[in-house]
Amino acid sequence: MEEKLARLIECEGTIRRCQAELIRLIADLNIDKHAAVDIALALQLSHTNAAYLAEWASHVVKVFPNVVEAMEAGVISEWSAHGLVDPTDGYSEELA
Repeated sequence: MEEKLARLIECEGTIRRCQAELIRLIADLNIDKHAAVDIALALQLSHTNAAYLAEWASHVVKVFPNVVEAMEAGVISEWSAHGLVDPTDGYSEELA
């Protein structure tokens, strides 16, 4: 049982690190209005979902780099990142 729990924790850490890298890559790719199309094709998402993901990732990387760093360290999940970042939607970058 303990071996399985240890492996579960290890897998979750890997997932969190990969999600952080995914967010950084998407933010890096979000350079023009056509980026969402490329992201949608690469990740097999709808254009709307890809556009949201591109904007969210860019916002997180720019305004909340510590959130991405916490994900990379395996401290928080993507859901926790949304919980920290999403309530600031609509705030100016200075207030967020």
